[in-house]
Amino acid sequence: MQQRIAILVVTFLALAARAAAQSPNEFLKRGTPTFVRGTAGEDVTDKVLAAQVELLRGMLFPSAPVVDDKAIDVAKGAAAWPANPVLFGSNEHHAVLAALGARLPFQFVRGGLELAGRTFSGNDVRLIACVPEQKDEGSEKGWPEFLVYAGVGPMDAQELNGVHHGAESVLVVDRFGPLVSGSWKRDAKGRLGVVFAEPARREKWRNSNQVERGNPRSVFVKHLELVPVTEKDQEEVSAILRGAERAAQRLGLDHFEGVQVYVHPDRKSKELLTRNSGDGHADPAARTLHVLACDASEGGALEGLVAHEVTHLLTVEAVGPVASPLLGEGLAVWASGAYQGRPIGEWKQELVGKAPSVAELFLQFRKLPENVAYPLGGLFVDLCVREVGWAEFQKSLAGASPSKWGAACKSAGTSAEAIEAAWTKAFAKR
Repeated sequence: MQQRIAILVVTFLALAARAAAQSPNEFLKRGTPTFVRGTAGEDVTDKVLAAQVELLRGMLFPSAPVVDDKAIDVAKGAAAWPANPVLFGSNEHHAVLAALGARLPFQFVRGGLELAGRTFSGNDVRLIACVPEQKDEGSEKGWPEFLVYAGVGPMDAQELNGVHHGAESVLVVDRFGPLVSGSWKRDAKGRLGVVFAEPARREKWRNSNQVERGNPRSVFVKHLELVPVTEKDQEEVSAILRGAERAAQRLGLDHFEGVQVYVHPDRKSKELLTRNSGDGHADPAARTLHVLACDASEGGALEGLVAHEVTHLLTVEAVGPVASPLLGEGLAVWASGAYQGRPIGEWKQELVGKAPSVAELFLQFRKLPENVAYPLGGLFVDLCVREVGWAEFQKSLAGASPSKWGAACKSAGTSAEAIEAAWTKAFAKR
């Protein structure tokens, strides 16, 4: 009997030491989340985090409540927290994480992240973590299990939910995507640590163009160092610069913060290094694009691809944070002027009689086939700009979430009904 008790005790201690926190996927399955947005940063950061909450809420959890970080008094312990809390923002921009301070196993500092004794440096470092609950310890109050999305710098967790994740209790992300995952483990004193897995593969890259200091629209193009230099490199540089210029002009930007473009030689390489096999994708918070090497001729595929993807990096500077996939992807198609190499006007002819209502398009955008959703998004942005003008689109419509579309239209001097009527008319069969 004593031996069995001893075995049970050892087993219990081993389980406790593992601090079996759920993964984000498991956390989000257990009930409707409460989004807790950071409001302790600069104005642009607060807006980015608010838009990110609305983006995720609109796509997956339309009934989820949203509260500001200042609504939680951490001094009152776990009872003061809402159910299933999902925090957006780092300790530099989120009052709850700032108040918990060094009691947490992670801290964002200028230029990096300190996590369970390891330092991850860089202005592209971010964290997705399902943090285990902490019981009260004397006068120090604990907290419930919570999910956090946070990052370095003013863009913080912008589009962080778009990174491939969900099964890991802890995931550190950089400009290439998932960098290293881990699981929580408590030490003998109950303090949280992390057992890290092997980090993802990272390669060296070479600069392929010279950028003058003070350039108001800096684009840094990079190729893999292990791939020999060829004449195609400069052709690709030229195509990338043309694509970025096309988008900037369309968005009315005379200057923008520097962006980095990584040119991958083939799809297999891109998937291996970023876990994303698409032709191109953007990481707005890291000011980074990843693109496949392709037709670099004037007006060719690479130029168009960059014009689309770079718009995601320039959106905050051009119109402010966007809170819906429809307006985010729609703006990118509109700024590039085409989708899959075809002008959006051609797509309109093909989609006559097939366009859903504006309300349905907001809600179903990610569920539609991409070759339907993206052209419709570009055409929708084009219609909105024609109806209210670019200035009002920037000011009122671009950042609207589905739930605030009516109010946004009113602010722009129109109505949701008027936009709906114009949309219906544009796609009516003649």
